[in-house]
Amino acid sequence: MQSTEIENILIYVDEAEFDRHLHLIRGSLIPVLNRIKEQFEMLNLGNITNEYLNDILFNECRLIKKQVTANKLNGLLLACEELEHPGNFEFELIKDFPSVDDEGNIILSPEAIEGIREMNSIYAMTNEGQELMKAHREAAEALNTFFRLVKQNINPTPESISELFSVDRRGNIEPVPREYDFYFARQSQQPL
Repeated sequence: MQSTEIENILIYVDEAEFDRHLHLIRGSLIPVLNRIKEQFEMLNLGNITNEYLNDILFNECRLIKKQVTANKLNGLLLACEELEHPGNFEFELIKDFPSVDDEGNIILSPEAIEGIREMNSIYAMTNEGQELMKAHREAAEALNTFFRLVKQNINPTPESISELFSVDRRGNIEPVPREYDFYFARQSQQPL
C-alpha cells in the first residue's frame, strides 16, 4: 500500500508570541550568553563556537570541564547560573535558537528566526485535521451568513448564539425553532 503525503496547511501564526520570543532572545538571552562568552574567553580555549555554546546550554559544560582545571571554571560556572535564574525560566523554551557566527558573535540567524515562527504556528497536517478545519471554517461562514441576515435584531454574542442553538440527545447541534419571518417583519415596519 502506498501512502500519500499531504501538504501541511498553515492555520495560524501567533505573531504576538513570535515577537515576544524574538524580544526575549535578543533582549535577555543573548545578553546573558554574551556575559557567559566573556568568561569562556578567559579560559583561553579560543573563540566560542557552536559546539562550546551547545556544551554550555545543554551539557553542563562537560566538554569544557575536560579541557580546563576545576579552579579556572568558577567564573564561567557562576555566569552560567544566570541561565537558571527564576526570572529566566522561559530560556529553556528558547535556548535552542541562538548560535555563533564565523566571527564568534552570538546571534539569532535567519534560520533561527524562521524556527521561532514555526514554533508559534499551527498547521493542519493530516487529512482528518484538514477536513475538520474546513468544516470549522464552513460552520463559521454559515453563522456569519445567518447573522448578516438578522443583524438588526440579533447582536451576535455568545449568549445570543447559545439561545439560537441547542444540542439534542445524540449530541447534534440543532437550531432552536424561531419565527424567522418575524425578524424581517420588524425591519419592514420601521419608518424610513
